[in-house]
Amino acid sequence: MTTHFIESFGLVIDKADFFMKEVFRLSDGNPSAIREICHYAGKDEYKVEREIKFRLLNLDRKIDALKL
Repeated sequence: MTTHFIESFGLVIDKADFFMKEVFRLSDGNPSAIREICHYAGKDEYKVEREIKFRLLNLDRKIDALKL
C-alpha cells in the first residue's frame, strides 16, 4: 500500500525501506494515515536536502487533523 502511495504522489525516496518503516510506524497501519503521510512527504517544507523530517511532518498532520 505504501508503495502505491509513493507512486501516486510521485515521491522520490532514497531510503525506501526506512521510509516505509517510518510511515508504517507513524500510521499504525491505518490506510488513510499512510496516504496522508505520503501526501505530506511530498511537500518541500518537510525535506532537508534529500531527507524527510518525519517528526515535523507527523506533528503537522496531527495538528491539521484537529481542524481548529
